Amino acid sequence: MSKPSKNQIIVAVMALLDGGISIEKAAKLVASYLVAERRTKELDAIMRGLLERRAKSGFYEAQVASAYELDAQTKRALEQIVRASRENVEKVVTQYRHDSSLVGGVRLETSDLRLDLTLRSKLKSLSQLTANEI
Repeated sequence: MSKPSKNQIIVAVMALLDGGISIEKAAKLVASYLVAERRTKELDAIMRGLLERRAKSGFYEAQVASAYELDAQTKRALEQIVRASRENVEKVVTQYRHDSSLVGGVRLETSDLRLDLTLRSKLKSLSQLTANEI
């Protein structure tokens, strides 16, 4: 029996996600398979293909890290930023996580967008601006 191609794996994962399985569970299943079959070097290509296919079907993945729990209004604003960055986005699938290394602010990442509004990045920008003015 031949091993499934990267495209076949992507199609299988899309079917799982369309069937209602969580992204986390799908990721664990794919990771387990790739480790068992010694195909971990293919993970990046599979993930890129999966994200591209999901985006084409109107779903866009985003990860948000914040120092504190975000309120509903802030979450909506972040999802609106993602919608504005791409055409034909039907649904933004956002994973929120608490990052204790952040003092304040948020960091938003998608496959093609990185928005760093953390206190650390603002202070770094300010220090570079001040250093250049001296």
